[in-house]
Amino acid sequence: MKWSCNVRNKTFGNSFILEGRTLYELIYGHTLDILSSCKFDFYEPIWYYEPNTFPEDKRFIGQWLGEAHKISQAMCYWVLTRTGKPIARSTVQPITEAEMSTEFVKSELKTFDESVSTTLTINSDNSDAYAIPDYLQYIDDGQEDNETPHYESMEPEAAMPEADDFTTKEYDKYILAEVLLPKGDDLVLG
Repeated sequence: MKWSCNVRNKTFGNSFILEGRTLYELIYGHTLDILSSCKFDFYEPIWYYEPNTFPEDKRFIGQWLGEAHKISQAMCYWVLTRTGKPIARSTVQPITEAEMSTEFVKSELKTFDESVSTTLTINSDNSDAYAIPDYLQYIDDGQEDNETPHYESMEPEAAMPEADDFTTKEYDKYILAEVLLPKGDDLVLG
């Protein structure tokens, strides 16, 4: 559900009120980078890397579970491992169609599914298996749900001033102002 809501908030809706923008852009006022959301589908088989030493294999098969917000750097994802426990990794890449057709990957995926299925079946008898792990717990960032997030500007001198910071005299210079607008090869007054 969380992944589905995240994708819907970041994608275009056909509502007239949105004026061609996403819900996120309408609410927060800036366009969101959707690269991390559209790179994988939910529960897609992927490769993830572990920092092992040279002779050992560093690349493992896992299932993509979604973005890992507030865990690490950008493009960090939750990956389901063969142990049935999700881990956060930024070293993730898709399995290509050519790789999916190889016997090695097919057997690895079959072994992965059997391992996860066995792990989840064993844990279903344990009442602690349904407890939410610490790394998936809600992180309170001290901000109310109904507040708009405040972002520090990367260039404070280029920040847009608040409307309340101006007096009415400062707005007087815009009354009856005219601008030149291009129309074909000519400029017209607007």
